Amino acid sequence: MTLQSAAAEGPEALTWVFEAEPPLEPSETPREILACNEPTPEIHVPSLQAFIARGISRRTRLDSKIAVLQAALKKTVAERNLLAAEIREHQGALSPLRGLPIEILASIFVLLPSENLLAPGASGPWCISAVCSRWRAIALSLPSLWTDVTLNFRDGVDVKDMDINGVLLKLEVHLERSAQLPLALDYTCFSDDEPGVVLDQESLTLGLLGQHCNRWESLKMVGPEKLFLELALRVKNALPLLSTLDIYVYPVEEDDDLDEDVDLLGLFKLCPRLQAATVNADRYCECTTKVSLPFHQLLQYRASNPRSVLIELLGLTTNLVDCVLHVQSDLHPAPERIQLPNLLRLSVSSAEILDDLDTPVIRELYCDHHSHTLYSYLERHRELRKVVVTRAPSAPDIPRLLSAVQGVTDLALCLPGTYASDFLRAMAHRSINSIAPGPPPSLTSLSVCFEAQFRPWNLKPSPGLSLDEDLLMRTIESHSHSTGEENSGSGWRAVRLYFRIFNFKPATETLERMQVFREQGMQIHISQASFGWSEVPRYFQTCG
Repeated sequence: MTLQSAAAEGPEALTWVFEAEPPLEPSETPREILACNEPTPEIHVPSLQAFIARGISRRTRLDSKIAVLQAALKKTVAERNLLAAEIREHQGALSPLRGLPIEILASIFVLLPSENLLAPGASGPWCISAVCSRWRAIALSLPSLWTDVTLNFRDGVDVKDMDINGVLLKLEVHLERSAQLPLALDYTCFSDDEPGVVLDQESLTLGLLGQHCNRWESLKMVGPEKLFLELALRVKNALPLLSTLDIYVYPVEEDDDLDEDVDLLGLFKLCPRLQAATVNADRYCECTTKVSLPFHQLLQYRASNPRSVLIELLGLTTNLVDCVLHVQSDLHPAPERIQLPNLLRLSVSSAEILDDLDTPVIRELYCDHHSHTLYSYLERHRELRKVVVTRAPSAPDIPRLLSAVQGVTDLALCLPGTYASDFLRAMAHRSINSIAPGPPPSLTSLSVCFEAQFRPWNLKPSPGLSLDEDLLMRTIESHSHSTGEENSGSGWRAVRLYFRIFNFKPATETLERMQVFREQGMQIHISQASFGWSEVPRYFQTCG
C-alpha cells in the first residue's frame, strides 16, 4: 500500500504501519554451521531455504512500512517548512526593526565600513539597498552612504575575467548616488610584479574617477609612478577639497614612455585644503620619494626618506603638529636645526635625526631607536610629557635615560629581560641622600616590555624570565598613588608589563598584592606582548 492510497482510505488505513510484527520463527540451523566456511550438510539445506523465504517476506513488509513512513515524513517536513516561513513572516511584522525611525536606521547604515567595489557580490550600501524596499529607499536617500569609493585590484579580483563594462556602470551609479558630497577614495593597483604596467581596467576606472576629482576630500593610492602619471593627466591640479593624502609610490626602472616634462608627483602641490599627508610611510620604505606638497599648510606629515631628504622637506613644514619619520640610512646632518615651533607629537625610527630638529613645544616622543642623541634631545626638551622608546637601551644607559625624562608623566620602554633587575632597582624609591636619578617624580603611567636581547621573532617563548617579583611589587608600592605624597602628591596610576618571547607567570602572592593596588584604583596589566604594542598609537608607528 502506498501513502496516496492509504490517505484515500482514511487515517485508519495507516494503522498497519504501526502494528507490531509477530516474532519471526527462528532458524533451525545450528550457529556453528552459519559461522564456519565448511560445505553445508544436505540435511540443513531445507531449513536454511525456509528461513531465507520467511526473512525475505518479513523484510519486504518492513520496506513497505519504511517507504510509507518516509513519504509521510517528507510531506510533513515540507508542510512544517512552509509553516515556519509563514510564522517568520508574521513575526517579522512584529519586529522592533520595523519601528525604528528612519533617522536611526540611517545612523546605523553610515557606520558600515567601505567595501571593495571590484569584489564579486553586493557589499556595503549595495547590500543594504537589496534587503527590502524600505531599506533601499533609505539607502538611496543618503548620499553620505555612497561617498566612500574603494577600488582594490589586488583584493580577490580576477582581472582577466573582469566585466569592465559592468564595473564602470556600477562605479558610475555609485558616484551618482553620492550626489555632490566630498568623496573618500581608496585605490590600489593590480600588482607590482610588472611595476611599469598600468592595466586598461585601471586606466578606465581612473578616468571615470577623475571626472569627480573636484570632490575628492581624501585620497589613498597605491601603485607605480606610471599610475600617478595617469592620475596627473586626469585631474590637472583640480583637487580643491583634498585634505588628507596617503600615497605609496613604488619605483620602476627608467621608462622611455614617461614624459619628462610631466611632474608625476607635483599634482598635489596646489591643494589649498591639504593638511595631512603620508608618503610611503608603511610600504616601500627604502624608496627615495620626493613629492611636491603645500608643506607650509600641513599639520600632519608621515614619510620615509633618507635623512637629508627629510631635513630638506621638514624645513618647509613650519606648521606641523604631528610628524612621523622613517629615516633611511644617511649620514648628512642639517647645517642648522630645523625649526618646528608648533610640533606636539613626533615619532622617528632613528634618533639621529633628533639632533637636526628644534621642537620647543613638543609633548610626545615615540622613538624606535636609542642613542646618546636621544638622551641629548630629551635633556633639551624638559617639556615632554610622554616618551616611548621601543628599542632597548643598555643597562648602563638606564640611569641617564631616567635622568633625561624627569618631567614626563607617561613613560614606556622596551628592555632586554636580563636588565629587568637593573631597571627595577633604578625605579625603586630612593632615599633623599641618593644621587641616582631615579624615576621621574611626576610619572603617573609606566609601561615596560621585557624581551629577548636580539628579538628572535621566529623563536618560541623561552622557558621563563627570572624576575624579582618582590622587588617589582616594592617598587610599585613605593610609587603608588596612596603613597605619592613624597612625589608631589601624584603617584603611579597605571603600570603595564609586557613579556615578549619570555614566559612569565606571577606567583600567587604577587597576584594578591596586585589586586590590592587595583582595589586602590591603580591599573595593573600583565600580558604577553604582541609585535606592535599598544603604547604607540597606530598613526605614530614607524615601519622600521
